[in-house]
Formats: sequence, structure tokens, C-alpha cells
Amino acid sequence: MAEIRSAYDLPASTSTKQRDIDLELIWSLHASIFYLGVRKWIYGLPVSDNVEDHIARQVDAFLNGVPEALKHAPKASGKTKA
Repeated sequence: MAEIRSAYDLPASTSTKQRDIDLELIWSLHASIFYLGVRKWIYGLPVSDNVEDHIARQVDAFLNGVPEALKHAPKASGKTKA
């Protein structure tokens, strides 16, 4: 997340709240990829024939969406946006 923040000229995480937000965003990427396996091997549901391309799209969405999401995240004060 430090690299993403740097690449998009976003301030570094300086509070526990901001680091928690960063971590949740990372977990969302992990979950989207992990759940492909759950759907296929636990629920027996179909998944994309080209998993590598699907994962590449998920990573692309993460890298391009997270910077915008971070712009709207609560600041170090811990106040939430109304």
C-alpha cells in the first residue's frame, strides 16, 4: 500500500485507522481471488475458463480503484465522511 500511495501521490498511512483501511483493501483483493477456489472446489460452481486473465483483471481493478477509494477514506483524525 505504501507503493500505491506513493505512485498516486497520496499521503502515507500515519494512523492505525488508515493502516486498517489499507489492510481491508488488501484483504478485498485476496478475497476476490480466494473465492474463485471456493466457488470451484467447495460449491462446484463454474468459474472463468481463463483464471489467469480473470485474476489479472481483479488486480487491475484493485490497482486502479484503490487510489480513488483512499482519497475518500477517513483521515488520521478517525472521523468518518458523512
